[in-house]
Amino acid sequence: MEWEVTEKTGKGRFTAQTDYIFVYGTLMKGLANHDTYLAERVGGPLPGEMKGELYHLKYGYPAAIDGPGRVKGEIYLLEDANELLPQLDYLEDFNQPGSEDLYKREIREVRDEHGNIIFCYVYLWSNNRIKELKENSVYINNGDWKKFISENNCLAEDYCGGKR
Repeated sequence: MEWEVTEKTGKGRFTAQTDYIFVYGTLMKGLANHDTYLAERVGGPLPGEMKGELYHLKYGYPAAIDGPGRVKGEIYLLEDANELLPQLDYLEDFNQPGSEDLYKREIREVRDEHGNIIFCYVYLWSNNRIKELKENSVYINNGDWKKFISENNCLAEDYCGGKR
């Protein structure tokens, strides 16, 4: 995330960084990608939620976009963001050579279970693919993907709750 600061402030461009990540899908504890990418490399989890809408894609994983609802997930402290973020970028198909981004990584305001605001990296569905998202997914009204796959008795790899 980059900001252009006006001349009146006497400051120039800067890039925001954080040591936290908010996950709402397969990277959550107990799900498919947690142990491979996060276990032993992060502190947490701490329950959290951010503003947005959540969808379950027919490909078996979720996607969050901007919207008026809430997305529930987990907040983690990154022990080495410089090492871990490129690996997560690869997993989320963000900023990969020769590929159109599936997700984008941004810093968002996330509230923890106590109402505290923590600025976290989060992977959001790419704006270029919103039509694909709407055509190939199920909207998760309560914003909780872990609960959605549990209540619909499906594995993360299933397209449950919708048409194939």
